[in-house]
Amino acid sequence: MLTKVRQARRARLALALVAAFAFAAPANAFAATSSLYETYELTGYEVWYAPTTGTFVGVGSGAAGDISAWYTSVDHDAVIIPSGLVNGGIANLQRVDGVRMSGEFSGGNVWQTSDGPGCSNDEFQISGTVEDVTRTDRPGETGYGYFTATLKHYRAWIFGDCYSYSAKVTGTFSILF
Repeated sequence: MLTKVRQARRARLALALVAAFAFAAPANAFAATSSLYETYELTGYEVWYAPTTGTFVGVGSGAAGDISAWYTSVDHDAVIIPSGLVNGGIANLQRVDGVRMSGEFSGGNVWQTSDGPGCSNDEFQISGTVEDVTRTDRPGETGYGYFTATLKHYRAWIFGDCYSYSAKVTGTFSILF
């Protein structure tokens, strides 16, 4: 029992020392050693489609209320149903405060979650990674990102055939530097 009491006292002392150091240290002492992690909620629409590429634009916001616009061109397998791979592409995010982030898709997965029976809307889940992310406010540094999204194809019967006439994407993009 005495050992547990000593361990608890040591833990409280260590916590107190860490807290004292945190308040006493200048703010920029942590900036040099800490990483930057941000997550953005994104929504947008597909503006161009080819059998192996989808191009999307939209708006987003970060946890701190950072408003942004984004553009991405995603290279993927020619046939995605019921699943496929993200093979490349680019991602750009421009915040309203002027900070721009850019990177390249390095891989990912696409899988159908709803096949849209008849000619109803179908849905896909997408996840993957973005490498060589650069930021205009951190010149010379590179980071990486991770994305998850839901892609919904809006479909209708046109002259007897089922066509996708629009596609919406919603998701998150997280960046680590």
